Amino acid sequence: MTKPTNADTDTYFICATPRTGSSLLLGLLDSTGVAGHPQAYFRSPDEVAWSERWGIAHMSQGALDYGDFVRAALAEGRTGNGVFGAKLMWGTHAELAGRLAGLHPDLAGNELRLLEREFGRIRFVYLYRDDILAQAVSWLRAEQTGVWFIGGKGEIGGGGAGGGGQGADDRPRFDRDAVTRTMRTIEEHNAGWERWFEAYGVQPHRIRYEDLSADPHAVTHGVLDFLGLALPAGRQVTPSHQRQADRLNEEWMARYRLLPLLQEVFGDDLLGVHLHGSAVLGGLRPDSDLDVLVVVRRRMSDGQRRVLVRELMAVSGRGAHRPVELIVVVQDDVRPWRYPPNCEFLYGEWLRGGFECGVVPEAEVSPDLAPLISMVLLGDTPLYGPPPAELLDPVPHADLLRGIVAGVPQLMADLDTDTRNVLLTLARVRSTLATGAIRSKDGAADWVLERLPAAHRPVLERARDGYLGLREDRWGDLLPEARDCAASLVSAIEGVEVIGGSGGIEADEITEPKSKPAPSTPPSPSPSPPSSP
Repeated sequence: MTKPTNADTDTYFICATPRTGSSLLLGLLDSTGVAGHPQAYFRSPDEVAWSERWGIAHMSQGALDYGDFVRAALAEGRTGNGVFGAKLMWGTHAELAGRLAGLHPDLAGNELRLLEREFGRIRFVYLYRDDILAQAVSWLRAEQTGVWFIGGKGEIGGGGAGGGGQGADDRPRFDRDAVTRTMRTIEEHNAGWERWFEAYGVQPHRIRYEDLSADPHAVTHGVLDFLGLALPAGRQVTPSHQRQADRLNEEWMARYRLLPLLQEVFGDDLLGVHLHGSAVLGGLRPDSDLDVLVVVRRRMSDGQRRVLVRELMAVSGRGAHRPVELIVVVQDDVRPWRYPPNCEFLYGEWLRGGFECGVVPEAEVSPDLAPLISMVLLGDTPLYGPPPAELLDPVPHADLLRGIVAGVPQLMADLDTDTRNVLLTLARVRSTLATGAIRSKDGAADWVLERLPAAHRPVLERARDGYLGLREDRWGDLLPEARDCAASLVSAIEGVEVIGGSGGIEADEITEPKSKPAPSTPPSPSPSPPSSP
């Protein structure tokens, strides 16, 4: 047996539950060249496929020497330094220990000792997810489609190219009861891992899926440090798996989390609930809001406002939950269309401080509803009620442009506290006025960078890269330069010759509206609304 070059690890196991990014992490660790070739080698349903790949006898042939199987897995999963990695889901560890007990009956009943007898010095990495609703939705969808990962390097079981696996249904169906059952299963599995670690005195290296998704390179380096390994000089950490979550995942989460609340608050006055923003039109990031527009029949009472604020605070942006931005409009205020439009109710996490002090949002004029409603119509993703075109009028082109530029003064006021998003939003205003297309923030930055004076390009590039998770989002050392860049963008916005025409937004590269719709007078000393993450 080749010993690893580091002092204290022969083997590491990624301990996880489904849909926590384990395939992504395995691929990242494999790419280091020093952390083994980790795979889910020990799932009993996959034993035949692995045995056939390795050319050893298997159960379908009437025999399987599990010692041979483990030795083949070790040969497959080691890198040249002798380090072996593998993934264990809750339940798989017990199956593996049971099989190893047949090889080492003297250790039966002690799962950790069995693992150490066969795999040497072991370390454990525990991968979990804070947002178990998102995890349950992803799990249920993978079960329905048969696609558990896209990409990878030779995994067995559950791969796909975006369609369904064998026998899968390529039309996944939302099932509220199934989501609830899956969430309970996740909680049980997480609790099982915690009990196991405690029972055997194991201190795992803990990784949140949310951190892995936001900064996979940093998480990978953290695992290497935990294992006592160093990335070889010149070696790049590269992912081999594609992100699978899309608008359908966000739609299911919104239906599960918000629809019962909205139906209870509004009753028969609820006309439509529409998903919009990043989840619908592209560019969804780990810190993006879940953007929802609600259309109602009549004005809200004070009691409805208080209940809705209280309940949204419980499900938005704290702990495991994705932040929610929820806007309510009364249909008669926006149909027939008039400018500036009226926002009946606005909830966003940037207003939480005021809500915690008892502030209740009131109806306010909101020019930003012009681009938002345009995006809702283009996104066409009703969670409840008919398509948005049956409830909302199209926004005239001139009003769309007026709404886009209306928030520029407030953006400049927020520059020092929300530098990255302000710069990117200004870039999007600039590109939309000139081209008629509302691009993603990184897409707008790319468009503007080709036209921006060279002195300001490094600042906008930094903002774009921070948005994409390629660079830390720190601005203390660049605020003077950021102010100069913002001033240049505003000057270009003021001087741009806007495109003509009477149509709405072009459908090329469209994404969420340029900024959060905000009351004309903030309801509390809370910070003004940030631009869309």
